[in-house]
Amino acid sequence: VTTGDLRRSSPAPGVLQLDLARPDVHNAITLGLQRELDAALAEAADDPDVRVVLLTGEGTAAFSAGYDLKELRALTADASALSLLGRDELLWRSFTFPKPTVAAVQGMAYGAGTLLAVCSDLRVGGPGTRITVTAAKYGGANLTWVLDHLIGAGLARDLLMTSREVTGEEAHRMGLVSRYAADGDVLGAALEA
Repeated sequence: VTTGDLRRSSPAPGVLQLDLARPDVHNAITLGLQRELDAALAEAADDPDVRVVLLTGEGTAAFSAGYDLKELRALTADASALSLLGRDELLWRSFTFPKPTVAAVQGMAYGAGTLLAVCSDLRVGGPGTRITVTAAKYGGANLTWVLDHLIGAGLARDLLMTSREVTGEEAHRMGLVSRYAADGDVLGAALEA
């Protein structure tokens, strides 16, 4: 089932798969997609048939390139501030989601894509995975409340201050990716998780 830019499926009993479905723009997140994802998670939290949520991006090129920058540039200052509040609320609800969540990080995960992946209980990557925490490029910092715990203070500062791209293999070594699908079948490995 696809509503807007979010595709829902059930690849296995008890599994709700949510695909960010904007492959033509590397699954960049619009405010509408952010609202759709938030609503889907709220429904899944109350659905007894959903035991686990699998989040991925459509196709293998990108989990998500982050926010749709064209849309963000067109926002007023007030609308931009409200969108950030909405993002923070979605991230907190994702992080505290009452059921297991797994992110299948195929291809790139930048900016808000990285934020969503990191808020998942498990993250699966592979040889094509590339992860970047981009906030430093914009004069900010995010994920400060979870990265130290996840990968350690030194590595967290490295990623937060440099916004450098991390490959799937390096992400796995540092603990940013929980499981590594060496054969490249990230989605298959995520379904087995």
